[in-house]
Amino acid sequence: MASLTNLILLPLLLLATFSPTPSLCYVSPSAAGVHEGATQTSAYRTYIALVKPPPSGTNEEGHRRWYETFLRSSHIGESGEPRLLHSYIEVFSGFAARLTEAELDAVTKKPGFVRAFPDRTLQLMTTHTPEFLGLRNGTGFWSDAGYGKGVVIGLLDTGIYATHPSFDDHGVQSPPTRWKSSCKAVRCNNKLIGANSFTGDNDSYDYVGHGTHTSSTAAGNFVTDASDHGVGTGTASGIAPGAHIAMYKVCTAEGCEESAVVAGLDAAIKDGVDVLSLSLSSLTGVSFNKDPIAIGAFSAISKGIIVVCAAGNKGPTPRH
Repeated sequence: MASLTNLILLPLLLLATFSPTPSLCYVSPSAAGVHEGATQTSAYRTYIALVKPPPSGTNEEGHRRWYETFLRSSHIGESGEPRLLHSYIEVFSGFAARLTEAELDAVTKKPGFVRAFPDRTLQLMTTHTPEFLGLRNGTGFWSDAGYGKGVVIGLLDTGIYATHPSFDDHGVQSPPTRWKSSCKAVRCNNKLIGANSFTGDNDSYDYVGHGTHTSSTAAGNFVTDASDHGVGTGTASGIAPGAHIAMYKVCTAEGCEESAVVAGLDAAIKDGVDVLSLSLSSLTGVSFNKDPIAIGAFSAISKGIIVVCAAGNKGPTPRH
């Protein structure tokens, strides 16, 4: 498994520029506090809080109960909306919750609090095709690497159009026995082995098209007689057509809430993915130690998962 993963690493790194992210550990006495980007309003907004972990061996429900001790109540006022949105275990010990500035201030004074970040909305990014890499069926590096067979590629994106022919499973072996996730899509098979939503519903369908695009680019199966309305007829495929796909829907047409992205990242680590693809980015940069996704990516890398992130859709401004 490790050798197969390493063999498909190079084309996947070329598929989307690896994030230059020397992510830092979040447990730092000097880091305790609220990120300076926090709002100065009494309105509710989402914050991602990092806290000290509960005792070793605590299960998921125990983590959730520990996180709830930092909150004034489990629901927001008369609306009855849940205050705790996401519970994080694998990426770091923490949670996402809806809080006012005053409530956030109270959370920061709780024993065990480490740091908090205001939730951000990220934008979707795109990639290029494997043709640029010179991959040819039946020869060279592609076939030597087994087309990525046995590798699980997790994508944090807008969902997936599961019945697309790129996600047929002809020639794809059964998923590895270590695989833990469920697949909530209209069609699940040996190609699409995981599909779950973290956007507030239970619908993994891709209403945007971006997740279908990136997942088929990364691991779409061979599709013969593919064309654009009869033009450019040929065989289409992703870079690792023999690999398995797991979709973590964390984005909608409005963008990608950072708290949902971290929740998808947390689930992907639990499920046992080999590679993680995040074709999304912020229009404004933050330092790595103030970026929950960078911190979560560090946790994934420390567990042996290859993390591939988009660097953006634009290059430097041309010089005249």
